[in-house]
Amino acid sequence: MKINRNSLIGEVITEHPETMEVFERYGLPCAHCLALEIESLEVGARRHDLDVNKLINELNKVIEREATSNP
Repeated sequence: MKINRNSLIGEVITEHPETMEVFERYGLPCAHCLALEIESLEVGARRHDLDVNKLINELNKVIEREATSNP
């Protein structure tokens, strides 16, 4: 799954729990957020004044790293 600005935060975390390190680094307590299942990355990033493109790039890097280490 390639993450994009429309990806739901809950789906990203469910399918790729390794991304929690990125959310935590950005100060996003997404695992405990009530909007977890309905909020997109774009909305979440905007709500916290974050650069959504930078967030998405980091999330995709973590997923790619995990995929290459666990083929």
